[in-house]
This record gives sequence, C-alpha cells and structure tokens, in this order.
Amino acid sequence: MTKIDFTNVGKTALLVAHFRAYTRNPVTRRIAKESNASETAKEFFDSAGDMKRAAAWLPLMLEVRTRGLTEIVKDRVAKGTRAVVEIGAGVAVERALEISEDPEVHYALTDYNHELVALQTRIVGKELGHLRRNLDYICIDALNAGENHAICNLMGTSFDKVIEGVMPYFDMAQKKNFWKVSRETMSPGSAVLTTDILTKPRLKFLLANQPERYRLLEKLSGISGHSMIENAYTDENEPLEMAREAGFKAHYEPLFEGRGYELTSPGIIEAIEGVKPSPEDIARFSERRALVAVKR
Repeated sequence: MTKIDFTNVGKTALLVAHFRAYTRNPVTRRIAKESNASETAKEFFDSAGDMKRAAAWLPLMLEVRTRGLTEIVKDRVAKGTRAVVEIGAGVAVERALEISEDPEVHYALTDYNHELVALQTRIVGKELGHLRRNLDYICIDALNAGENHAICNLMGTSFDKVIEGVMPYFDMAQKKNFWKVSRETMSPGSAVLTTDILTKPRLKFLLANQPERYRLLEKLSGISGHSMIENAYTDENEPLEMAREAGFKAHYEPLFEGRGYELTSPGIIEAIEGVKPSPEDIARFSERRALVAVKR
C-alpha cells in the first residue's frame, strides 16, 4: 500500500469547483469564486483549447455524479438516516448545505487537507451568514482507523458515509483498507454511498478517441502519484465483492432512473461560450450508477 501525496491533491478539489460552476446551481459559482478555482484549474491543461473542450464534458460528468448521489443520500435520509459523513469533500459543500437544511440530520464535511477544511468553513459561513450547529468540518485521513474512530466520538457509529471522486486515487490495497476501516467504525444498517466505481473497460470507453481526456487523467495521476488508470477496477463485480468481503450488503443503483429529473442539455448544464455536451456524452454519463453498501 503506497502513500498518496495529498499535498497537491487539494488542487483537484479546485479543478472540480471550477467546472461545477458551469451548472445552473448559483452556490457552485460562488464556491468557485471564493476559492479562486479557475486559476488552479488552468494548471491541469496544456492549452486553452483543451480547457475549453473539457467544458463540454467535465461539468456534465460532475453534475451526474454529484446530483445523482445527493438524491440517493436524500432517499436514505427519508428512510431514517440521521447522520452523514462526507469523505474528501474538497470545497464541494452544496450537498452538505442541502442535506443539513433538515436540523435533525447531522452532517460532517471531511478532508485530509487542513486548508480545504478551513475553506469549507469560510464558504459555508459566507453562503449562510452563519454556521449551522448540525454541520461540522473535520480534517481526517479516510484510511486511518484511529482518525475514523474520532468521527465516531462526534457522530456516533450510526452514520452513512459518502465518498465521491476520492477512491480512484487509492490503489487496491487502500481501497480494501477503506472498507476495513468502514466496517470497524460503522453500525449495522449504516451505508457507504459512492460513485467511485470506475472500471478499466468503462475508462477505455470514456477515453476512446479523446486524447485531451487522457492527458487530463495523466495530470491527475501525476498530482497524486497514483495512476488512476492502473487503479481502476478490473470489472464491475470487483467493487461489489470488495464491499461484500468487508461485511456489507452491496448493490448498484442508477443515478437518474426514476428520480424525477432528466439529464439534458441545457436542462442541467448551462452552455458557456457556446460549448455544449454532445449527445454521445449525455448518453455515456447518464448510464452511471452508484454503489450502495449497507453494513450487515
């Protein structure tokens, strides 16, 4: 199990913040402005052309996983979940703001990076004009059992864990360790909810004839010191089996099917400088699913 260089991984959170600002959600635009995300985002592209082409697909991909996973969290809350811990949230606080509107739900935003945790606090404070008593900000290493037990001291053990856009940086040993730590710190009936289920065949499909996407993936890999291509799952059964071996009952749920909204352009994504997602990308990303793993 090799160590991830988290010193620069915080930059990926600002890359996400920049492209999340392309959506119609005004909160994401204020987050991007507050974090000066656009300047950091430029570091990931070899040219202005590559960055503009990324605007035709990356906001769409991020909207699919963020909005879809939020709806699954809301389903869990409707069924009785009263505590949610979001792992590696970066500055993507919009889900926390939405879910914590219910004062009965305790929500914790976490990140490994101290500066990002401080930025989370500042952004929420500016957005609301105050800090919610049921919304916490914690700096932890998601793979450290001791630090995860510290979450239990704050939240109890009956909480759902949300992880989005983090596990692709983990190698297989770290992925297994994540599930081990989750098993040790979560109560039966609690769930891990994640869109981080990228497989090698799926990745090959998404990168086909898209050299600028491959270049971006290489830069993301270089930031963390881990190859996101090598760390992708072999097939769609591998993440299910990993969760099940750790003592979770795992299944996939579609992010959009039957959830009352459609993935269309410009229905969700606002065209910027005339760049719009292609019908092919809309079809590709609308097929995404989430892994829902409930501890036995």
